[in-house]
Amino acid sequence: TKEDIIKLTSELQDLKNKVIQTQANVVLANELLQQTQGQVQQQQQILSLIQEQVKDLEQQKQQLQQVVSQLQQAAQQASSAQQGLIAGIEEAIHAVAPAAPAAPAAPAAPAAPAAPAAPAAPAAPAAPAAPENNDNNDNNDDDAAS
Repeated sequence: TKEDIIKLTSELQDLKNKVIQTQANVVLANELLQQTQGQVQQQQQILSLIQEQVKDLEQQKQQLQQVVSQLQQAAQQASSAQQGLIAGIEEAIHAVAPAAPAAPAAPAAPAAPAAPAAPAAPAAPAAPAAPENNDNNDNNDDDAAS
């Protein structure tokens, strides 16, 4: 019937709309997937760089540990050589000391003469007396102000 055809046509249109919406969702999902894959690739590259840096740092650490070990060995050898040198010097001193006669004690140095006293500074001359005020004015502020 005509009503069935209209109803089926309407349902068919609804299905077409749903298919179109689903296709749009699939396109969006694909775009998100591509973005996510790009981000994952970037993170993998960053991780790879970090791993290389860690490897380089571990190599540097090993090299520094070797240098520290070599420096410690050199310090021990230097300490042993220093102790041997000191012992050799002490032996040489003991070997020479009994053979050499004791040196006479040095005479005491004469005392230094006392420094002469500094002459006294001359006395400063006396300041001249202030002139008398003869203007018969009891107010001395005028002279001070002028």
